Amino acid sequence: MNCEFCKNTFQNISSLNNHQKTAKYCLDIQGKESNNIFECEACNVTFTLKSTLEKHLTRCVYNREKINELKIQILLLQAENLSIREEYKKLVDTMNELNNNCINIYNQHMKIISK
Repeated sequence: MNCEFCKNTFQNISSLNNHQKTAKYCLDIQGKESNNIFECEACNVTFTLKSTLEKHLTRCVYNREKINELKIQILLLQAENLSIREEYKKLVDTMNELNNNCINIYNQHMKIISK
């Protein structure tokens, strides 16, 4: 079966129909635009099928660079998070120590005034 617009050959009507609805170059020949546009956020290339975009994302150099930048940001945030947790633990320990000191002072005060 041949596409009447771009003359490509297909084995069955289903493949031909799918092609005529999704192939950008064939849609251009038909003077149509795809209802579904999937865009690579890294390089702004558009696709008519989500699966084609997903394949593209695995090879897109700009996407890899973006992924690497995000991985670095994640590592930096994890290090910052660890530092904040350590500081938080120190503050909790200090607060507990101060609380215990207050309790001891209160108890000593109560002993003094109860005599």
